[in-house]
Amino acid sequence: ADAVDDGVTCVEGMGGELLASRVALALTPYEVGAVPVPQDLLTVVSTPDCHELLLEEQAHVRRRLPRARHAELKGGGDFPEVSRAGEVLAFVLAHLQRALQALPPGEDAKERVHVL
Repeated sequence: ADAVDDGVTCVEGMGGELLASRVALALTPYEVGAVPVPQDLLTVVSTPDCHELLLEEQAHVRRRLPRARHAELKGGGDFPEVSRAGEVLAFVLAHLQRALQALPPGEDAKERVHVL
């Protein structure tokens, strides 16, 4: 219930233009090209309670990136970064720590950090 309340508060506080742009972004089909990072250095964070279209996309991402780490939040709907920010941050920090530990000695971390 807290996540729903947070989501409603967030949406109510947005202007119409910002809300329209977020909806358009969420519903616009797109294709991601080649990922310039080895799959074993990727962490894909998803949520089980989003709408059906996103569930289909999550399945597509799992097939496309089988060697990536797939982390699933406990919930959060279509905008888990808003409703479950702490849990998302924990996954991001764990991913960054794992990626930094995988660096060969002397390699600059800036060369290996990619945000997609």
